[in-house]
Amino acid sequence: MSLNTLQLDCVNLLAEVYRHLHEYRRCFLLLRFVTRGWQASQLPLDLLVKRAAAELFVGETNHSGDIAEKMLCAAAIAPKQQLPSSSSSSSSSSSSSSSSSSSSSSSSSSSSSSSSSSSSSSSSSSSSSFSSSVPLPGPACRGESVGDEDEGEVSEEYVDLFLTLADAWAHAAEHERGLRLYQAVANLPQVATDTTLALKTANCLIRLGNLQGAADFLQRWLVQSETRRQQTAGVRDAEVRLLLCDLLKQLGQDLEADYTLLTISYKHLRERDNLPRAWSNTDRERDLFDLQGQLDALLSRPLPSSLEASVSPQSSIPSPPSSSSS
Repeated sequence: MSLNTLQLDCVNLLAEVYRHLHEYRRCFLLLRFVTRGWQASQLPLDLLVKRAAAELFVGETNHSGDIAEKMLCAAAIAPKQQLPSSSSSSSSSSSSSSSSSSSSSSSSSSSSSSSSSSSSSSSSSSSSSFSSSVPLPGPACRGESVGDEDEGEVSEEYVDLFLTLADAWAHAAEHERGLRLYQAVANLPQVATDTTLALKTANCLIRLGNLQGAADFLQRWLVQSETRRQQTAGVRDAEVRLLLCDLLKQLGQDLEADYTLLTISYKHLRERDNLPRAWSNTDRERDLFDLQGQLDALLSRPLPSSLEASVSPQSSIPSPPSSSSS
């Protein structure tokens, strides 16, 4: 099926609507119908990623997710990965030129030293050219968290596609692959303080059994969030603090968990359904009247005969001791 630009935009918008409504089956059927007969290399990258994500959401077992991730990483990270190869080639060329000049200057002194220097320069240039020819995987492919030196490696225009595919991998219980994609865009300015992304990243670490790693990640994220948005600390990131509090409790760090709980806004705590709420005055009065009525009913109930004899005034008052005359 051949589609023009306007039709592709409409398909993209409709697929986004289905995805946001969690109608993954309808999104999958739509994209499969529109892209039938097309090879992966012929599809626009956004349609390819969305179709692969829809297939993962509905449980389709094929390699479209692998292909989409590979093409997405190649499009988003390739410009950043070409820098080391160019620098290594320039360094190897400069080292070979310097070695050739040094060998030519020292050729008059001894021929043996010139031969050894030329052999060492050729071996170093060959090793550097070999290392530059081998493609190095990016942080998302190595499973490492993206540090400051890798910030901006993923182009901002591909952030939504990374998150779409990461959500699909996490839904398919491929938490490690989803975590890699989340970490690849975690330091980009447009999502650096996104609470939803922080929660998804931490949940992937929890599913992988790395509770300590999830707690450390959330603590680092909160430090960055408080630095950038000091006025809303404890309010907009309350969900993150609640999850961190639960993780610290599981790790036995009760003091840190209590301190984290105290930093959450009281309004957000009151709005939580899974936390106990304080009684209102009406509830307290109702419970007080109920307890008072139960107490009056117990006091007005007649005692059994056996119990009444045991607590009668005659049996309960002891006889005075007999006085002995001196």
